Amino acid sequence: MKYRIPILLLVIAALSVILIWPRLQTVPQPPVLTLPAFETLSAIRVTAQEGSAIMLEATDGGWVVQGRGPLDQAVTALLEKSFAHPLKARSVGTQPNAKDYGLQDGALSVILYGEDTLELDLGKVHDKRVTYVRSTSPNGIFRVPANLKEIFVRASTDWVEKTLFTTTLQSVREVNLEVLGALKWRVERQSDSARWIMDYPRGLEAGQLDVDAMVGSLVGARATVFKPKQNFEVKSQLTFRTANDELFALRMSAPDQRGGLYVQAMKGTTQGFEPLRKVAYVPRHIAIFLQPTARDLRDRVVFPVRPNEVASLVISGRPEFRAEHNNGVWAVSIDHSPISGQRHLIEGWVESVIGLKSTGFVDREAPGAFDTLSGQITLRLKNDRMIQLEVGERYGRGRYARTSDRPQRVFILSESALNGLRPRAEFFSQPQGP
Repeated sequence: MKYRIPILLLVIAALSVILIWPRLQTVPQPPVLTLPAFETLSAIRVTAQEGSAIMLEATDGGWVVQGRGPLDQAVTALLEKSFAHPLKARSVGTQPNAKDYGLQDGALSVILYGEDTLELDLGKVHDKRVTYVRSTSPNGIFRVPANLKEIFVRASTDWVEKTLFTTTLQSVREVNLEVLGALKWRVERQSDSARWIMDYPRGLEAGQLDVDAMVGSLVGARATVFKPKQNFEVKSQLTFRTANDELFALRMSAPDQRGGLYVQAMKGTTQGFEPLRKVAYVPRHIAIFLQPTARDLRDRVVFPVRPNEVASLVISGRPEFRAEHNNGVWAVSIDHSPISGQRHLIEGWVESVIGLKSTGFVDREAPGAFDTLSGQITLRLKNDRMIQLEVGERYGRGRYARTSDRPQRVFILSESALNGLRPRAEFFSQPQGP
């Protein structure tokens, strides 16, 4: 009698399992969609809503847009980030309404080619982190934990990498410009930390920042668009050599009415130069740095020193300005009267004097150009070396000038630059902006 209740409970449990088990066996499991890792893909096809298609292919040299050139670096980075590992996408449920997920007919489609082929239609993006996609294998609508539209929705011109070269400013050792086949100038350096030397024409000193700006614009030049035309009249060519002795060139047309250039990036081989990219167009704000004259690259710095090398400076004349550097602080006086002002304004003024730049050069000074001096600036360096700037007679809207360390180098200083070196006393105590 005492065993009757436990036996009865066991029988009930057994019957329950027998009745429920078939139902458990027939409950369908929701499908799971797995997107492969980027490194396992061999190609990607993107078809826009209007029907235009882009084919991306993995090659030994990296990803390319079929028939057009290298894949944009930003797009490659997005693919590598989003598909760093296989993505598991969960189903949204059975018999969903496709329109609720932005999956109308003609939605953007993406085909991923790898070990298997996976075809997806892209729908809405939720919270910039989840994309709803439709798949036929497995069949259904899924939540992909990535913003796929950020990658695949873009203009056809935005797929191709627009930077013409893959080299860096630091790697360049030599650059020269030829116009209609004639060498105009050549600069070179021994290492990325060495100074640029004007190898041709001789006798000119290269402006380090000016050459850096030109080389940086060259290796970082980006096209606004690649043109279908393959031929254009070459007017000039910038050729550069890298630390690895690789040779590259940029062939350029004459500027058009907007100031832009048609260009083509080339790479040197044993057989001569071969095209790296199709003909491209670069706008004026880039083009102006790609065709400088030797004069444009000349060193315009008046005092070849840094502010931390200077112990004192004196601007003679009326009024006389004097600045002394003691214990890390600049003390300024005007006509021997000390000026109390804001430190950053005083330091800014001192740096503007030491960083003075010429507006141009003259090959031959006029007779008597320095017979009467209109001003002098004297720097005393911390090593007690002195550099004196002499400002002479007028030259157009500026004045002749030369320094004691390079007296044969005559240049022009603008009147506005010279006047800016003599601010009123109240300048140094201006209130700071908001």
